[in-house]
Amino acid sequence: MLSRSYGRVLYMTNPLTRQDVVRIAELAHLRLSNEEAELFTRQLGDILRYAERLQEVDTTAVEMNSDNNKPVDRRRSDHVHPSLSREDTLNNAPDSRELTDQEHGGYFRVPRVIG
Repeated sequence: MLSRSYGRVLYMTNPLTRQDVVRIAELAHLRLSNEEAELFTRQLGDILRYAERLQEVDTTAVEMNSDNNKPVDRRRSDHVHPSLSREDTLNNAPDSRELTDQEHGGYFRVPRVIG
């Protein structure tokens, strides 16, 4: 399955063979029956031939529209908003502990998930 590149277009110089499909299946760690290998050889060959036909379409008169897809920064601005105080948050927790000797003042107790 040799290919030749002309610019950005890739053309097949040899038709796709059953051995090519079997090799591709091996690389993908797929097991194909003989019937599947024959079927996929025909189907993939048809797809590649159709792609080559599409490459023959003259698009020189078609205007490029890639400028319409300029990247847009959709990130929101990062503003600090008021939130609940530590005391209110711990008071709303189903199970919390207040620790006065620690810098953070308290913590949530959650059920053990691992081990």
